[in-house]
Amino acid sequence: VDSKAWRSQKSKLRVEGGTLWYGRYNQGEALRKVVWEAEQAARALGVEVRPFVAVHGAKVPGPRGRIEVQGVTIVSAKKLPRLLQNLMPQPGWTADRITAVEQLAERRLPPYGS
Repeated sequence: VDSKAWRSQKSKLRVEGGTLWYGRYNQGEALRKVVWEAEQAARALGVEVRPFVAVHGAKVPGPRGRIEVQGVTIVSAKKLPRLLQNLMPQPGWTADRITAVEQLAERRLPPYGS
């Protein structure tokens, strides 16, 4: 999950022609980076990783404040916890597997800024 503080009163979040815009700024490169980061995490952990952007401030257009652009789910930060809780359970994710992936992530994915 990448977090974006898009709080300008003048700039709006919108999708045009499959491209995400914040005000007059094309966010295509930012979304490509989010996809790349998810791909790196997937390689490190050996599991599928879905890219998400949590938006603080700007209203996310689309049904229920959620859109999909360039393979990235973009959602209001306030709605993200419920969205994650309501994802369909994936087969094969036992308590032991979850613990193993968590431990692997702690070893292979250092905290931001460390």
